[in-house]
Amino acid sequence: MRISLRQMKKKRNTRSASKVADIVLGIVCVVGMAYFTWLFVDDLNQTRSRDDEEPVATVTYKNKTVQRRFSNEEIWQKVHEDDLIYEGDRVRTDANSEVQITVLDNNEAKAMITLNENSLMIIRKTKDGLSTDFQKGSVQATALPSSDGKPVVITTGSKKISLDKTCNQA
Repeated sequence: MRISLRQMKKKRNTRSASKVADIVLGIVCVVGMAYFTWLFVDDLNQTRSRDDEEPVATVTYKNKTVQRRFSNEEIWQKVHEDDLIYEGDRVRTDANSEVQITVLDNNEAKAMITLNENSLMIIRKTKDGLSTDFQKGSVQATALPSSDGKPVVITTGSKKISLDKTCNQA
């Protein structure tokens, strides 16, 4: 079997075209993987906010794993410093974690609450002011000077603790 010079050139051109197509396909795949990896990581680290409600607290400090769940969702998401907490949100801490939350009422700081490790709390707005329903773990709370006289109430089971530090202005 004899192969002519023309057939050899044709065979050689087919091989080089195949290599170029393989390289282009490889580059497209790598770029696609990088893009979808970026989208995945961005989605994991995304913090959500609610524009339909006024915040009742803000995260002032966080250490390690702290999560929150909106009152109308079932998904827990990471909490970052300066994130806003809304009425009915649940905040929880993991082992060796803690979070410090400034409780707000009409954009006025009312109390500073620190949730220690393995704790869970729900923040609620009541007609008398703000209430935190403490579910488990340990908590530290400090009342801040307030002009409206409404206390922040921490509830755990059947026990209630009222934090009140009224500031009278002359």
